Amino acid sequence: MSLAFKNQNIQRSEQKQKIQSLLEAAVERHQNGNLAAANMIYEEIRKIDPDNVVALQLSGVLACQVQQYEASLSLFSRAIYLKPDYAEAYNNRGITFKDMGQFDDALANYSKAVSLKPNYIDALYNCGIALQQLNRLDEAIVSYSKAISLRPNYVKALNNRGNIFKDLDRLDEALEDLSKAVKLKPDDAVALNNRGLVLRGLGRFEAAMSDSNAAIVLNENFAEAFHNRALVLKDLECLEDALVDFNKVISLKPDDREAYSNRA
Repeated sequence: MSLAFKNQNIQRSEQKQKIQSLLEAAVERHQNGNLAAANMIYEEIRKIDPDNVVALQLSGVLACQVQQYEASLSLFSRAIYLKPDYAEAYNNRGITFKDMGQFDDALANYSKAVSLKPNYIDALYNCGIALQQLNRLDEAIVSYSKAISLRPNYVKALNNRGNIFKDLDRLDEALEDLSKAVKLKPDDAVALNNRGLVLRGLGRFEAAMSDSNAAIVLNENFAEAFHNRALVLKDLECLEDALVDFNKVISLKPDDREAYSNRA
């Protein structure tokens, strides 16, 4: 081995070590919410190695977080061009499209991520979200179910699938999912509130009231929980108490037409 070739190997090794060290520092700052500092380090890495797919991908995540969506898409697309099987970049590009309200494009990217990594739980969950937004509810159930089969304690997926079951009037299945979500995360006010809705639909008014009360204890400004409790109070003919809750909803959400209608 020539001395020049040996020196090149040493330089490449040192550069690789430097980039790895910078990446670790950037990720630490990114995770701690110091986005400006993280971005500076990502940019430094990309100056050293413009084709570093990890730095490109993480820069895309950060750009999405600060709502620089076009820059985010450009960074993800560059990473994918350099590494066509980069499932994480497809998933995160999908999140950018989702935040832009472009759910068809989001779904296409999530689906590509799943095709590359069939057990990619986060991408399966994200597929469910996009399908739900596109009102493709049966397909959304399938996607959430795959995610839950891989991660049985996936509270967000259980909550979302339970809400779809509720919307489809499959109340027993909805109750099962939402009860699992509450058992796994008893302090999840959203899951409690959603279960309360289902219990009301099943005519179990006292249990529905209990869930609404618990959700309000966890979040004293949870307008939806006050609204749902007001509806239960109305069902129980406790009209004065229902009015108090409807007034609370309107104070929290002055543009809530449904609350005005129900109060009337």
